Amino acid sequence: MKGRHCSPRRGTHSPTLSPPKTRSPRCRDCCAAPWWSAPCSASAPSTCRRYWLAFTPAHPGIEIRLRQGGSTDLIERVRTGDLDLAFVSAPPGGAPGVTLTPIAAEPIVLACGSAHPLRNRDSVDLRDLQNETFVDFSSGWITRDVVDHAMAAAGVERRVAFEVNDVHWLLDLVSHGLGIAVAPQVFAGKKTAAQFVPIIDAPHWPIEVATSTDRHPGAAAKALLSLDDVRPRS
Repeated sequence: MKGRHCSPRRGTHSPTLSPPKTRSPRCRDCCAAPWWSAPCSASAPSTCRRYWLAFTPAHPGIEIRLRQGGSTDLIERVRTGDLDLAFVSAPPGGAPGVTLTPIAAEPIVLACGSAHPLRNRDSVDLRDLQNETFVDFSSGWITRDVVDHAMAAAGVERRVAFEVNDVHWLLDLVSHGLGIAVAPQVFAGKKTAAQFVPIIDAPHWPIEVATSTDRHPGAAAKALLSLDDVRPRS
């Protein structure tokens, strides 16, 4: 996130947010959000969009630049100082040097093709998926880690035949009956022929704001963090 009327200089931050026609001090304020196709994880597009809609009218002098990436990469960029904050899907074990503040959580659901035997069920148990062929994200993506952990906890060994890095491709493969997916419920809002079935006692896919534990965010990032739903807990 960078002030439109600022001359970026590495390592300096504006102490105030200025309106568009007011010359402001030099600053460098950054933020980013993931996409699995991705919430912006995931990441989650609807979550990020809500914050931008609340933030932009209050701070017209700030230009928002959305950067898409995997949560692991974004968390590392927050840790090293390349980004002030990021909307991420939190890794199960946390992230050293980074503070993760929960802001939303989506239950995971079954996604299957229109001819799949489970498509009309009111709900399914993860153990019902024991012998299925899966479509999933590549190893190292937090969404994949959440599903792997849930399946292992249910005692289900699964075969992932298709690994992708884009939610639209994942849903396309599922729609054509090449496999099923266990994915965040937010994916059901995509334009797709895939069918979605609730999972009994479903684990949740978390969306969190990542900020550095050791550094204070810049002025623009502080303004975003002041929004009620985003404000880190003390």
